[in-house]
Amino acid sequence: MIKTLYISLIFLIFYSCNIGKIDMNIDKQTNERNKELIKKIEILPKPGLLKSDGGKYQLVKININYLGNGDSVEIISEEGKNLKSILKFGDNSFDFKAFTVKEEKEIIINIKIGKKENTKTVILKPIDKREIHILPYTNVNISRTHSLDEVELIYYENIKKIMDYIEKTSDNPQASQYKWNVDVLWAVECFLNRANIKDKQRFERIVKNGKIGMQALYSNTLPGMSSPEKLYRLIDYSKELEKQFDIKIKSALITDIPGYSAEIIPSLINNGVNYFSVGLNNDNSNDSILIDWDDKPFYWVSQSGEEKLLTWITKNRHDLFQVIDDETISKTREEKLFNYCQTLTDSKYPYEMIQFRYTQKNNAGSPDLNLADFVKNWNKKYISPKLVISTSESMLEKFEKSNKNEIPVYSGEFYPYRKPIYSTTKETILNRKTMEKLLQTDALYTIIKPESYFPDEMNIVWK
Repeated sequence: MIKTLYISLIFLIFYSCNIGKIDMNIDKQTNERNKELIKKIEILPKPGLLKSDGGKYQLVKININYLGNGDSVEIISEEGKNLKSILKFGDNSFDFKAFTVKEEKEIIINIKIGKKENTKTVILKPIDKREIHILPYTNVNISRTHSLDEVELIYYENIKKIMDYIEKTSDNPQASQYKWNVDVLWAVECFLNRANIKDKQRFERIVKNGKIGMQALYSNTLPGMSSPEKLYRLIDYSKELEKQFDIKIKSALITDIPGYSAEIIPSLINNGVNYFSVGLNNDNSNDSILIDWDDKPFYWVSQSGEEKLLTWITKNRHDLFQVIDDETISKTREEKLFNYCQTLTDSKYPYEMIQFRYTQKNNAGSPDLNLADFVKNWNKKYISPKLVISTSESMLEKFEKSNKNEIPVYSGEFYPYRKPIYSTTKETILNRKTMEKLLQTDALYTIIKPESYFPDEMNIVWK
């Protein structure tokens, strides 16, 4: 009996040891399998403050590229809110909520997939409060991608879509109500020439409500290659619209233009335009301007010293979302906004407000009719950066009121240097001769026969 019990005890010990070895082998095999399935883990702190449970947390993006499917993942840290989820095949992205820090701090994050643990460290920095003002618009560029007639029709159809979307989102919170900025007034003229009475009245009502930001310049012209008279003439149509709609146009946009003469300052200021938003093209020759002036708003003082124009050249240029399909735009909006904020933080950008000029697809592209919903959902999720859909006038006016004493003052000009300017010498000479004839005609009629002057026809020639 004792012998039988002794044999049984030996068997149980032997069996238990082997079961342990089997379990250890299984665990080892599982860990090896999970390790092979994990292709990449990224820990990316973002400059965002999340809303959650009445508190605020710093956003840490955790990206896992995984070759398995259906396995569990746990993200654990004493410095944040733990989370559990299920991994799918391919790319997985998780928002880890880290406790806010008041100074730079290294934290440890454990990522457990199955029984495999991956320990990562990341450095968190305090988050700067930001308010990004998104300026939706469409770049007017004739003949590069479409003919003149095609561009006219595109803008006519675009403005009708824009008015529909503005009305559709009018019950959104103020920051996510859709607004649109006219790039240049040529586009408005095209619309008004084609629109019926009902659409013209509708357009006027929306403009007066501040939902369509009217701009002072008639076209995207090269100020550095323009005479003072021509620069004043660029603003003539804005004065017509001010009378027609009983409004004041206080801002100007310029897009895809590589140089700016100081002569533009008095022409704008003397016509009641106080704000100037500049979106450069992506020509490498603009790099010197971007290095020195990108997102460094300043008062640009005229040569006489009597006028100053609040000017803002944007780092994001004007083409951040160009030539991208709708699905890609939807997926990359958040990433591009966070990257832009991080770039400004790294450069020690001193202001809370950020100007973010926003076009999508290509020249004469369609407006983004999903933007208002994106902004609405973003502001539900994040405390900072807050997104605000704005017109350039309202954004720059608010910026000036908040920072007037901190805005630096500079004089001088940005000389036009783009080589193609000098490749059309014949046309440049013809335009200058025509302009001189127009100036002489103006002067002669004013002196000799003012009652017979024909301003409407002259305006058409200037345009």
